Amino acid sequence: DDEGYLQYLKALIESEQNGDGEGLAYRKMESDERVTRVGSYLRNYYLDEIPQIINVIKGDMSLVGPRPHVQFEVDFYTEEQKRRLSVKPGITGLWQVAGKSDCSFHELIQLDLEYIDNFSLMQDFKLIFNTMRLILQGGEKFWARANKTIPS
Repeated sequence: DDEGYLQYLKALIESEQNGDGEGLAYRKMESDERVTRVGSYLRNYYLDEIPQIINVIKGDMSLVGPRPHVQFEVDFYTEEQKRRLSVKPGITGLWQVAGKSDCSFHELIQLDLEYIDNFSLMQDFKLIFNTMRLILQGGEKFWARANKTIPS
């Protein structure tokens, strides 16, 4: 049920914020039996993100910015974490390009806040360029060779 799931999610987020547990982590699924070969190819090369370009054209999203979270995640944000809502969500961002597919909820938010605090057009151009490299080289291959430092 939805209420039970929300309580579970809240406990995960709070345990991470309090430092008394592993907390919620965002992880790219290694394999999912529901994903077809075509779907796997689309995901590997991030082609499943193409429909979001419509949202960029409409002005609802930006090319670069924090990834949108669903409302029930936003409901558990701290006041500091709510700062990520001060900018338009983006298709790509700092944590995606830095290869942080296994980062925790807290780390994801911190990278988004770092992006906001250090915003520059040059950083956006670097993130777009590195996103294009990531797409052309197929995700994991790029991360395996990439210097895991966050672009500045």
